[in-house]
Amino acid sequence: MSMSGANIDDKEIWGVVLAGGKSTRMGTDKAMLTYHNLTLVEHAAYKLASICKEVFVSVSEENRHKIQHNAPKIPDLYPGEGPISGILSSLITLKSNILVVACDMPLLDIEDLSHLISEWDCKAAATMYFHPDTGLHEPLVAIWNYHSLEALQLYYNQGLRSLQSFARLHYVQKLAPLDPTRFSNINETKDLIRLLDNNQ
Repeated sequence: MSMSGANIDDKEIWGVVLAGGKSTRMGTDKAMLTYHNLTLVEHAAYKLASICKEVFVSVSEENRHKIQHNAPKIPDLYPGEGPISGILSSLITLKSNILVVACDMPLLDIEDLSHLISEWDCKAAATMYFHPDTGLHEPLVAIWNYHSLEALQLYYNQGLRSLQSFARLHYVQKLAPLDPTRFSNINETKDLIRLLDNNQ
């Protein structure tokens, strides 16, 4: 389906894999790292595809052609500005509610994503997991409602980039993680080695 031709019902949620990061600490593109014979992008896209009508991959211009996945690509409209750019770009492009998943969390379960949908508050800016022990949100495993675009764009235009701060300043629905260990992400080579050692 053409992205430009999207005519999406307000109650629909479309899946987006966030794969536009620079992977500076890893030293190579995290999205194309392999875990259990699939790239990290493939892991995230597979889980989203099981519960979303369509899945897209948010990418930067520099890695757009590196990511070998047949899902339609959403180009980064604000290069170098971090995850907020991927979410903004996806909301602007799809004109839809989106369920986003960062590509570097391969332990996430389909159950985690289904739970977001089952508890989804369409009146909130977003529905996301929240870790009460650390006080941190999980804005990269979240449903971002399309109506949040105006507030998120204004926040960005003010020079602000932190999605943690945005979540504290706006009404977001917070859910307790079903299993906090599944939210481990891969930022450095040692994280990938530990993941592989623990999940043979």
